[in-house]
Amino acid sequence: MTDHHQMTSSYQAVRHAGKVVGFKVLSEECIWMRAGVVNFKVCDRNYDCFSCDFDRRMRHAMDAQRPPRGREAEKDWAAKMRETYLGREKPCRYLLTGEIEPPGLCTRDYDCDGCPIHMAMEYEPVSRSVEAERYSGELRAGLDPSAEPARVRPLTAECIWMQAGIINFKLCDGEYDCYHCAFDQNMREAMGAHPGLGKSRNAQWQLFMGQRYDTAARPCIHRLSGDLDAPDICTEGQSCYHCPHHLKHAARTRVEMTENPAPVQAYGYASGFKMADGYYYHFGHAWIRIEADGLVRTGMDDFASRVFGPARAVQLPPKGVHLTQGKTAWAMVRNGKSAAVQAPLSGKVVSVNPRVLEDPRACHQDPYVNGWVMLVEPSSLRLDLNALYYGEESRRWMESETRSLHELMGPQYEELAATGAQPVDDLYGAIPGLNWDDLTQKLLRTKARHPENESIDETF
Repeated sequence: MTDHHQMTSSYQAVRHAGKVVGFKVLSEECIWMRAGVVNFKVCDRNYDCFSCDFDRRMRHAMDAQRPPRGREAEKDWAAKMRETYLGREKPCRYLLTGEIEPPGLCTRDYDCDGCPIHMAMEYEPVSRSVEAERYSGELRAGLDPSAEPARVRPLTAECIWMQAGIINFKLCDGEYDCYHCAFDQNMREAMGAHPGLGKSRNAQWQLFMGQRYDTAARPCIHRLSGDLDAPDICTEGQSCYHCPHHLKHAARTRVEMTENPAPVQAYGYASGFKMADGYYYHFGHAWIRIEADGLVRTGMDDFASRVFGPARAVQLPPKGVHLTQGKTAWAMVRNGKSAAVQAPLSGKVVSVNPRVLEDPRACHQDPYVNGWVMLVEPSSLRLDLNALYYGEESRRWMESETRSLHELMGPQYEELAATGAQPVDDLYGAIPGLNWDDLTQKLLRTKARHPENESIDETF
C-alpha cells in the first residue's frame, strides 16, 4: 500500500505540473480524482467535503480496506445472527427475506459457504451471466454454442471496481465474494449517490442507445429463412442454444453435412500438390474447414494422400471422443504398416465419414470433399487457428514440405523436381526403397509403437 501511495503521489505531482502529455487539468476536479482513487469526478459543492455525501461514502469505502481489530472490530453478519437466534433451530437468511418458503431452517449455524441454498440463491444469477458471456464470446468467434464449454480464463486479482475503470487500483482479497465485501457495499452506495459517476464508455453507450431506441421485433431466424415449422417470434431472447426448434434444426443440418459435403470453390497448387482455397492446414498434413452451425470438417491433404497412397483400412475415433490438437487422432493402414495423423484442432467428434469406413481409398481419391474424415465440435477454435497455416503461408509451407520429401527420395529426385515434373499418385508404392517409418516421422510427425507379438489391426 505504501508503494502505491508513493506512485500515486509522484504521478499527481507530475500531472499537476503539466508534464503529462494530452492531460488537461480541471479546476473543479474532486479530491478523490486528485488523489488518483477515481478516474473522473467533478466537484459540485465548491469543495465543501464536510457536507458531501459522496465524500462520506468514499471514506467509508476506504475504511473498509482497513477494518478495525480487537474490541473495536465490528462483528460480522454471521456472528450477529448467532447472537440474535440462540436456539437450536435458526431461520435461514433467505426465509427472513421472503425468498424461500417455510420451514427454511439453517442447519449450518450461518456458515453459508457451501450451503446449497446459498449457492442457488446467490450464485445462480452469476452463473447465468457467465454462461451468457461465454456463449456470446463463442458466437462472436463463430463457434457452435452447443459445443463443450471452453476452458475459462483465470481471473486476475483485480477488484471488479478496478476492472470497471472506476477505481485506479484495488486488488480483491475476498476471492470475489462481493456480497460480503464492505468495500463493495460502500462503493455501491457511493455510486448510488451519483449514478453517472465512473461509468465506462460501454455502459454510457448502452444507456445512450437504450434511452433512444428499442428493438421492434424478435423474429425467429429459422422462420425468416423459410422454415414454416419455426415460430414467428423468438421466445428465447435470441438464446438459440436453449431453443428446442433450433436444436432440431442443428441436428438436421449435421446429418445433411455428413451426407452432402459442400464442394470446394477453388483449388491452387504448390509444388504440384493440390491445395483447397479457404482451408486451414496443420503441419501434420491434416486440413480443416469451418462449416455451418460452428462445426469443423477435417481430413488428410493431397500431399499425404499422394505420398502414402491408398490405404487398406483406417482407424477412426468413435463419436463423442475428445481430440486434442497435436495429439494423434486417427490412423491409416497399408500392407501391415500404419501411420497416425495428428489432430489439427481440439474438440469432440460429432461424426465420421461413412464413405471412408466403407472404402478407405476415398481419402486418396478425393481428399478435400468426399474423402473427409471427421466432423468436430471445436472447443478452442480461435486458439487452435494460431497453429494452422492459411492462404499464401500454407503454400510456402507446402513447398518446404516438398523439399523435405525430395531429401527422403534421394538426390536424383531433387533434380527431377527442379524440372517441374508432377508428383505421381502413389509415391510410396512407386519408388522402391522409400521407408514408411521415415515418411511418417519426417512428414506426419508421428511414429508407431507396436507392442511385441502384436499384429496391426486394420479395423477399430
